[in-house]
Amino acid sequence: MEAGAQLVAGAGATMREIVSQVQQVTTLINEISTAAAEQTQCIGLVSSAVNQLESATRQNAAFVEQSAAAAGNLKHQAEGLVHVVSHFKMAAA
Repeated sequence: MEAGAQLVAGAGATMREIVSQVQQVTTLINEISTAAAEQTQCIGLVSSAVNQLESATRQNAAFVEQSAAAAGNLKHQAEGLVHVVSHFKMAAA
């Protein structure tokens, strides 16, 4: 009878240890879940920032193209002005 009681007590202690370990695992899983949610939010923020940078880069490229076209146009106009002004002669002072 005493041996049976010892077995029951041992089984009870083992069950308490298992319950404790399951609680620890549950706590760890909850912490992992919280960290994963935070990481997901941060990844979303990084993705949004990258999209904004990409948009700004595209706009800058368009501005560079427009500036180059305007510079070419100004060069053409300056060359035309030099040609027109070259027909005038300055009187000697």
